[in-house]
Amino acid sequence: MGARRRCSRVARRSVGFVIVVVACLPLVVTAGPAVAADSSSASVKPPKGAAKPVAGTGMGTPAAMDDPRCNTEARFGPYGRWDTSLVGAGPACVRPFADGDKNGGATAPGVTADSVKVVAVIPAAQHLNQQNNAAPPRDYADNEISTLENAVHDYLFAYKDFYEQWGRSIDVTFYTATGIDEAAQRADYVAISAMKPFAVMNFDSYGGDVLMSQLAQDKILVNGFLTSKGESTSLAPYRWMAGIDADAAATSAAEAIGKNLVGKKAEFGGDDVKDQTRKFGLVTIEDQIDLDGFESTLGKYKGTIAVEASYPAQGDALGDPVVAQQQAPTIVQRMKDAGVTTVALVTDRAMNQALMENAESQDWHPEWFFTATGYADLPVLAAGLPETQSEHAFGISIIGPYFETPPDLVDSYPPEGPYNWFWGKGQGTYSGVLSGSTWILAGLHYAGPKLTPKTFQQGLFSAPPTGGDPKNPLSPLNGYGRTTGLPYDAYTNGPADFAPFFMDPYTTAVSPGTATETEHASWYMNDARRYGAGQWPKNIKWFDKSVSINVRDSYPAGAALPEAAPPCAQGMCPSTGATEPTPGAAAGSTFSIPPTPGAVGSTAS
Repeated sequence: MGARRRCSRVARRSVGFVIVVVACLPLVVTAGPAVAADSSSASVKPPKGAAKPVAGTGMGTPAAMDDPRCNTEARFGPYGRWDTSLVGAGPACVRPFADGDKNGGATAPGVTADSVKVVAVIPAAQHLNQQNNAAPPRDYADNEISTLENAVHDYLFAYKDFYEQWGRSIDVTFYTATGIDEAAQRADYVAISAMKPFAVMNFDSYGGDVLMSQLAQDKILVNGFLTSKGESTSLAPYRWMAGIDADAAATSAAEAIGKNLVGKKAEFGGDDVKDQTRKFGLVTIEDQIDLDGFESTLGKYKGTIAVEASYPAQGDALGDPVVAQQQAPTIVQRMKDAGVTTVALVTDRAMNQALMENAESQDWHPEWFFTATGYADLPVLAAGLPETQSEHAFGISIIGPYFETPPDLVDSYPPEGPYNWFWGKGQGTYSGVLSGSTWILAGLHYAGPKLTPKTFQQGLFSAPPTGGDPKNPLSPLNGYGRTTGLPYDAYTNGPADFAPFFMDPYTTAVSPGTATETEHASWYMNDARRYGAGQWPKNIKWFDKSVSINVRDSYPAGAALPEAAPPCAQGMCPSTGATEPTPGAAAGSTFSIPPTPGAVGSTAS
């Protein structure tokens, strides 16, 4: 019994780059640190960096570890793990919550003994159209475009039985934003706050900073995109982030640059810079990273930033071409005049295009160091960049090479696997902006019966990290709080480790994210091994194809193959004969996710 699983190979189905990458990474579920769990002991010591579990969960006690749902082999981490559609791919084990057990009742605003009130924010029409252009929700039945409401509904039902709800249903109300300007966001805040929810999931991948900040200030938990480390810290424990932790990427980028590039010649640049000692420039999206933290990390290796430039951005991976074309000429001129040889990019695709085009027009060929932000190195996004510039591009990546799921596990892997398990094959709607749904399920699971914003935070911070196994680069390191080794509290699930890579605009390869051949390849060194803060080696062999891969042909050597979990118990899910629920939810509607005593398919009660 047992398995490893991963998702950074990113999907077989060609449904758009954002939908696959965004959704896939947060769902990676592999064992955390290989700490043997002894269920006979009174409790298990929390792993390094993890908070103490909330007492009511029973995590690490015999009540949880001896439960039939709990996979307790060492590879499943110190607290063991429940199943999802894969063995041991679920959350850490908690104690059974039996019928008649008390959960404390109305422990927080929006919480009663029977329910938790949650609002799901659907983007305003303008942003919804933009979002759907990149990654529309898709119905697995026919691969046709569906609605975000359907996706939220179907995802929560597909995953609910893998998490403990402590006797409470999750009552979800959809709210469609009225606009994207500040006045509209403030009006939406007033309307949503009046509903008195416990938590809000904002599914606008382009942001909504005013709305989310106001809700957090009102002491309502909120999860959404484009949240910075500073915002999460200042509004703790209320503001959480979906998607990539830009500061985790920046921390690793600064360390990789410091250990490998500082004080050396710009050998990967063009003829005009390659014989010069490196001089660094930095281009960032405004407020995307902690700039002082980046420079401090770089400074540990005697590195400095000679020229720094920032620009406003709308927040998606594609960026705003108008803003990019306005800003890029000045940025390029400043850096060229200052003698910059190496440009670190915390940017989007539009800015990368504009910078490189302007560099080409000015006959300047610096090294371009990508920092794993915005999926900008994804081959389908990087294709089309000026070849004579992108041949000098390298850095760190959140992605990794394309890898197709083993045929015998296709029906069990995320994102389709849990849908197949609950709804049945080819049923339900999926979208790539649903990490807020995982956040609410995991937060309730780890908070225990006495649900408050504080126990929600403590619970997620106590959850051991997943992934990060050096033998399995397909399993990115994910975790909240300090569990992944970051020097700050992380309010997003990661990933927190990255793979060094370099671009090759002259080779055609299968692109992660779309599973289509792209006239652009990314090469990954050392079998695409990933590194996190404090782990980066020296002497990384960028641009050495002899030690690099651009497509993964087999499962990593030394990593245990995953195993499909047993099906849902007969008659308990639509996949095994249940007539309710049915896929889909109407726009503007409210629906309820009931708790599943003991979890479907288990013998626990």
